[in-house]
Amino acid sequence: MLAAIKIGQVLFGIDQWTVIAVTAICSIIYSALGGFRGAIYTDFFLFVLIMIGSVVGMVYAISRPEVGGFAAMMHNPVVLKHISFLPHADNTDLFVAVFVIPIAIQWWNVWYPGSEPGGGGYIVQRMLSAKSENHCVAGSVFYQVVNYAIRPWPWYLTAFASLIVFPDLASLQKAFPNVNPALVKGDLAYPAMLTFVPNGWLGIVIASMMGALFSTVAAHLSMGSNYIANDFWKRFARPAAGERELILVGRVTVVVLMALSGLIAPFLSSAGTVFNLILQIGAGTGLIYLLRWFWMRINAWSEITAMAVSFVVAVFLQLIYPHLDLPPLLSWHRLLIVMAVTTVAWVGVTLLTPPTDAAKRTAFQNKIRANGHDIAWGLLAMTVASVCVYALMFASGYWIYGRAGIATVMTAIAVASGLTLVPILRHLNLGRHASSQYLNC
Repeated sequence: MLAAIKIGQVLFGIDQWTVIAVTAICSIIYSALGGFRGAIYTDFFLFVLIMIGSVVGMVYAISRPEVGGFAAMMHNPVVLKHISFLPHADNTDLFVAVFVIPIAIQWWNVWYPGSEPGGGGYIVQRMLSAKSENHCVAGSVFYQVVNYAIRPWPWYLTAFASLIVFPDLASLQKAFPNVNPALVKGDLAYPAMLTFVPNGWLGIVIASMMGALFSTVAAHLSMGSNYIANDFWKRFARPAAGERELILVGRVTVVVLMALSGLIAPFLSSAGTVFNLILQIGAGTGLIYLLRWFWMRINAWSEITAMAVSFVVAVFLQLIYPHLDLPPLLSWHRLLIVMAVTTVAWVGVTLLTPPTDAAKRTAFQNKIRANGHDIAWGLLAMTVASVCVYALMFASGYWIYGRAGIATVMTAIAVASGLTLVPILRHLNLGRHASSQYLNC
């Protein structure tokens, strides 16, 4: 919603409440009426449109006279310092924040929508809607490859061009004097670059941006309404509720969630700030989502404690601590503090509360057909698939950069890991079918 507000102000001079109203009406109509099937169809169509629009925006951004084309851009000193694989170690804070913390801690101990350790809502929602296990696995692999290895590159290259055209926030404010100064942050550079796209093509680009907005909003609304209808209303409020009642609850939830997001968005200033807050809120919870598959002592109170404590501590550090006249904290400082406090809290609650009944644990494991053997092979599949996706992402970049040698090596790693993944997935699938037949007997 915040991104939509900035795009509306930069490209059309539209006030924020008009942007919010249009987004709310369009998103509510097809989210409430179309349900999850509507979200699936529109996501697929809009993804194609989004990719076309992002490529068009990239082409016109690189063609700017200040940029001088692709070759000149990639040799520009402003861009060169941003494309090294490792951040410069002389900038300790940056080196720790964007390299050390993500590799050493963040990937296994921070919950974030779409990349939850141990699995989470975004991906599971799609997996559970698949027609079969084969469709589920193939769709998940396809999504990971397209989403991480292919989709970002037009945005990256447009960002490189923006570093040359708008080198600082002052240049952005000067170019768009009518935009609210509170909204002039680094994330304003992308819609600013789109102003150079001529009419006609600009319509396609804007349609693609609206597609990205609506598909993202619809995914959140669909997931949120499912949580409220199935995990709260059906489970606690009205266990006897029928399908018609649950659909009604879901549709009401869609409207309420949309209204809340529309009210909150105008009070935000930077997508980066929100991103950091979400990371901090999820800090310390990732570990529990991994360990719950192995340490059967973990129970519902463990997860509730982790979510509640991380939220409270993160909000305190982000919104209250800066006003207490105490030494300032960097974002990665706050992240580590939230992780430490949350981990101590949920581990303590786990040890102080009784474990889940053994019969329930056994029934759950039988239902999902999971055992130690499957988990071990699943972890192997996850590792090989991650190597494949990362290699593809770097291969795409190196081919774009014109570095054929390293691009060839990365491509070979991606192909080799992809071929290795196939028999692992086949083995897992056969094991699950055998387990299912045994349970049926």
